Amino acid sequence: MTEVNWEIYPGETIQKVVAALILLEHPNGNFITPSRGDRGVDIRVPAGNSFIVYQVKRYTRPLSSREWSNIKNSWDVFVEKTIPYLPVSDWKLVMPWDPTNEAFDKLQTITGNTKINVSWIGRTQLNNLAANNPKVIEYYLGNGANRITDLMNKVFLAGSPPENNGNLLDNIRQRAILLQDSLDEVDPFYRYEIEVRNGKVTDNPNKVTDDNRPGLVMSTMREFSKTQYLITRIFARCAESTSLRPIRFSVHLKATTEREKAALSDFVNYGAPFKELPATFDNTEGPEGALGESEGQLTALVVPLQQESLPPFEIRAVEQKTRRTLHATPVKEVERTTAPDSKGAYVHFIDSSGCFDFRFKLLVNNKKTRMDFSLHNVVGKDPDKLIRTLTVFSSLSQGTKFEFGIQDGITLFTLESAELAELATHSALILPFFEALKTVQGHTLTRISVPDPKQLKPGQQSAIMTAAKLLHGERINTTWTHLDFTVSNFKSLSDSSQEEFAVCTEFPLTVSLGNIVIQTNCNRRIFYKAAKFEQPIKPHSLKQGNRVRLIPGSTAEAVIQAVPLNQTQA
Repeated sequence: MTEVNWEIYPGETIQKVVAALILLEHPNGNFITPSRGDRGVDIRVPAGNSFIVYQVKRYTRPLSSREWSNIKNSWDVFVEKTIPYLPVSDWKLVMPWDPTNEAFDKLQTITGNTKINVSWIGRTQLNNLAANNPKVIEYYLGNGANRITDLMNKVFLAGSPPENNGNLLDNIRQRAILLQDSLDEVDPFYRYEIEVRNGKVTDNPNKVTDDNRPGLVMSTMREFSKTQYLITRIFARCAESTSLRPIRFSVHLKATTEREKAALSDFVNYGAPFKELPATFDNTEGPEGALGESEGQLTALVVPLQQESLPPFEIRAVEQKTRRTLHATPVKEVERTTAPDSKGAYVHFIDSSGCFDFRFKLLVNNKKTRMDFSLHNVVGKDPDKLIRTLTVFSSLSQGTKFEFGIQDGITLFTLESAELAELATHSALILPFFEALKTVQGHTLTRISVPDPKQLKPGQQSAIMTAAKLLHGERINTTWTHLDFTVSNFKSLSDSSQEEFAVCTEFPLTVSLGNIVIQTNCNRRIFYKAAKFEQPIKPHSLKQGNRVRLIPGSTAEAVIQAVPLNQTQA
């Protein structure tokens, strides 16, 4: 077991070491910084459907009354501001001092009667964690940070290049692999991939193609000869690696086009991501040498938050006076970052259908919020999932507002309905068609998906909406001008001496999407209240196959309804 002389280090260092040991032991955990308002929580770790919460203290000896008061305050804040909004199974007090029985009894008195498991992680357990991750101890309390610096500098042509013993590229690759292994060995917060390629950086058509690689926080490409370049990828070992050991550097961005200027403005004001802005780099901190002094292009990405460590979020339309939620739908893949001066923030997420892409830009001081959204290709999607999002926006009107927050919980930011008037109007226009598709789906075994508008034939959209009304049980009153049919059973025909008579017809209720005809489980029944023959005829004069035309009698009214197949007339 590694024995750490905790007493000789400053309290701030102790807290950093303890936080690093816990977070690297639980890579999905999050460190809650005081600037966000820690709510009595320093670290939280997802555990199934709940969370384990850690409160870290720097105390290394028996606690004074003031220190006990600080612990009680942390607990009280946790009870008031965290428990109502976060499902917590365990609360752990962490410090490099093993409690006495009396101290643990006092902690139990402070925490009182609660269903949450309360425990104490002391010096012995922290020393065990230190033994499992000596890289953390070496980095903070030894020479690890300097060693990482030296290794990173060697990545970028430190010293003379390897001798050319037949295959220079293989020799360079072997040295890169050795450096990569050495970095992985000593760096507790990041792991590395170093790759040597033939050619020039400009020959790479996709430039940085690693946007979606899990844990990637930085990817650089640098030419070290006229025919070869080096790719260095840096991956976070845990969700809070960039907080425990931030990657900092000075960068001078050169925005010349309107697109570049707009992207840079959004980054400065909100921390919004951007791609491929011309830049000059220097004064690198963190994994030193990853950039060095160089010129190139900078792409700023948002590292996705660990979704399993977040509460469920939703967007909703809310009545302003009553605070009643009219409609809501969950969202996913939440990303958040802040502006360099922390006065603005950028939030990105998609709706549950995966079709609506939302980007919010918030100014903290004046609560000003801007929203941009884009709609991905919806062809082939399930209409029901799109309906939930469209319903939220179509219900926005005067007296309502749009909110983003925790499901059935607190609101994180709002937008006035007037700012979303165009989106609300557009949603209200297209929502009925998607609802019609959902209704039809409930009456057929054929899968209904959103069709390509270009493939819909004239009249098909309105026909689908009419069919949906019938399937909902609605009776549609209409008028008619004539009805042609082929005689199949002339004995059932009324005598032409009757001035008028009622007629009922039934046909399969189908809908068409492009060239696809979809059969429902109903017939379309039409009841003509008054009909007569266009020309006087005698039924016995008709033969099977003759064509007959009926026209309205005293009224041209007719009623259309859908009838389940098991209730249709014989």
